[in-house]
Amino acid sequence: MKAFYKHMLTVVILVVFCVLAIGSEDSQRPPLNASVRTIGTQVEVTNDGDSKWTSVKLVINDDYILEKDEMAPGVYTFDISEFTKSSGERFNLFSTKILTFDVRCSQGDFLGSFK
Repeated sequence: MKAFYKHMLTVVILVVFCVLAIGSEDSQRPPLNASVRTIGTQVEVTNDGDSKWTSVKLVINDDYILEKDEMAPGVYTFDISEFTKSSGERFNLFSTKILTFDVRCSQGDFLGSFK
């Protein structure tokens, strides 16, 4: 009986270790070589890297998203009203301040903040 509990404890420790290892994988994604700035009612996103980004999510304030299949190196300009919540609500620059702007894609992440 004592051996059974020892075996179960070993299994539990291994499961916890695996869960922690998998969970930390996302937090160690490579940073993207990118820059972001706002220009009036538009946002300018620059892929300063040497390769295209794929499965791109542009995210304002963790809520408003604009998805693109890919973004090759270069400068892209988007109207801020193109960003929507999952409910379909569009970002309103006149009532909401941009605090964070993230670029998330298959190649890594860029996490930006505005003051």
